[in-house]
Amino acid sequence: MVRCADCGFLAVQNYTTRALEEVELGIREEGSNPDMLSSMLQRAAGHEPLARTMYKMPPVCFVRAADIRGECNKVSGTMPHMVKSVIWQERKCTSFVQWLPGCSPKEHQRNDAS
Repeated sequence: MVRCADCGFLAVQNYTTRALEEVELGIREEGSNPDMLSSMLQRAAGHEPLARTMYKMPPVCFVRAADIRGECNKVSGTMPHMVKSVIWQERKCTSFVQWLPGCSPKEHQRNDAS
């Protein structure tokens, strides 16, 4: 059994470039977008958030072995809770590749093919 949180094919879409990128450790561990916390703190202080979050959430499976967004839609709660509960779930997956920090999903795919 494996978890999407440990897989190199876990990807997020960058809002600016629209490219699918590596999921950062904070999202893998906490389920939260890097700018999400600062945005929540700005809102709590009564200010409009200055920055948009970096990534479209929830993450996706780069090789489409799992429907992470569809699974997140079935979980209630905040986005970080939904993401964490789905990507930390143990599952059988024949496409799993161990996450190598610093490598994009595309690089994981290339390394897996060789």
